[in-house]
Amino acid sequence: MIRSLKRILLTFLIGMHITPIAAAQEKPPHFTGDWRGELTVGSQKIPILFHISPGTGDTLKATMDSPRQGVTDLPVSDLSIQGARLKMTITVASAYFEGHLIEGMLSGHWVQAGQKFPLILERYTKDPAPAPQAGPLPLPYDETEVFFKNTTTSNRLAGTLSIPKISALKKAVVLITGSGPQDRDQSFMGHKTFKVLADHLARNGIIVLRVDDRGVGKSEGEFYKATSLDFASDTSAAVAFLKEKSDLPIQSIGLIGHSEGGLIAPLVANSNEDVSFVVMLAGPGLKGDEIAVEQVRRFLRYSGVSEKSADKGSRMTAALNHTVLTHDDRATLSDALKKSYQSTWASFNSDTQKTLTRLGGGSLSAGRLQQLMLPWTKYFLGYDPQETLNKLTIPVLALHGSKDTQMRSSENLKAIKLALSKNVHSMSVIKEIEGVNHLFQTADTGLMNEYASIKETMAPRVLELIVQWINQTP
Repeated sequence: MIRSLKRILLTFLIGMHITPIAAAQEKPPHFTGDWRGELTVGSQKIPILFHISPGTGDTLKATMDSPRQGVTDLPVSDLSIQGARLKMTITVASAYFEGHLIEGMLSGHWVQAGQKFPLILERYTKDPAPAPQAGPLPLPYDETEVFFKNTTTSNRLAGTLSIPKISALKKAVVLITGSGPQDRDQSFMGHKTFKVLADHLARNGIIVLRVDDRGVGKSEGEFYKATSLDFASDTSAAVAFLKEKSDLPIQSIGLIGHSEGGLIAPLVANSNEDVSFVVMLAGPGLKGDEIAVEQVRRFLRYSGVSEKSADKGSRMTAALNHTVLTHDDRATLSDALKKSYQSTWASFNSDTQKTLTRLGGGSLSAGRLQQLMLPWTKYFLGYDPQETLNKLTIPVLALHGSKDTQMRSSENLKAIKLALSKNVHSMSVIKEIEGVNHLFQTADTGLMNEYASIKETMAPRVLELIVQWINQTP
């Protein structure tokens, strides 16, 4: 895997829990505030934002954003000050910024993977977050915070139950978040996708349960020790909770999963007879290692790398994935991954190495190594949705956006259609939504750097399609 700021932030730092370490220095007021600069890597310009605020006592703390990679509030793990000089370290990325305050600007360098890039930070005023996309008040439904237990793993889960104020309640759904630690609203880049989705469903007479991931918000458990199977177990607990709500006249329960949630939903449905239908939003149809390799190849192409170099760069990902999948001894996996990286890197010619080095290539970063060694990674890379989808006999709605740059629509929908064809239900629908991105926002390019600037959280036509389909299911 290429050791670049872009790739590290794009895939592996989103949502990581790293406790900020405040600067053990006197708190100079002239450092606090919001700072913005552009990092030039190869032919690409990457916006970098830092937010410096008071810590405990006379200390400072900071977070970092990389909007183009969809990263917000990444904690700075160490912040130190010497006079007018400031240093901010992001340990998991093996990187730091060091600059000197000159005429109101922080002039310095970004240092990563043994390379130094000039970076000047200037103060700026933060743009307000997008207004939440929601219907009019008063709400035609009640919202209650609920707690329930996963009896298999004994961790308590927390969520919000939305109950429409109508007498003819028949259907309920559990919302399943995508990859990375997510709260019940699936909050991301100023948007609360699941809050908007739950609002629309509840306004149309559907009971909705949305839940904090284990280890997130008010839910108990250890997120980074879990695999998709563990998250499926939590979802089954949510279904059981709804099933046991004797005060609600629920006739059928469905699952709506986004991204990785679209992987989890079929897993739960196959093992739980209480699930009556499944909605997959940008869910995978291809095997995990295929998706990972394609994501890297496309990322490199978006970064201005030639097709030939992008193919070679993705070959690095394939080699690392193979090592993860075939290496059972965790104690020696770290060394095996480092050897795999170096041997693959050595196979590249000098031109390819030069091209990829401009993006941080040449060694396996600590952050990437940590991600590859997670139990989640091995499960995801080896998981083949075909084996689960071809067992489904209930109605399935599978939607992908034509401008999804994270999970290519055509290949995944084709694979989903093939898998479902064995036991296809007459109510199943497999559809590409024209003009929307991975979050199902109406988009221009579909790239992640648009997510935060789009006011729309979820396209109304997608929301309406989901409601209409659910209401038509048995």
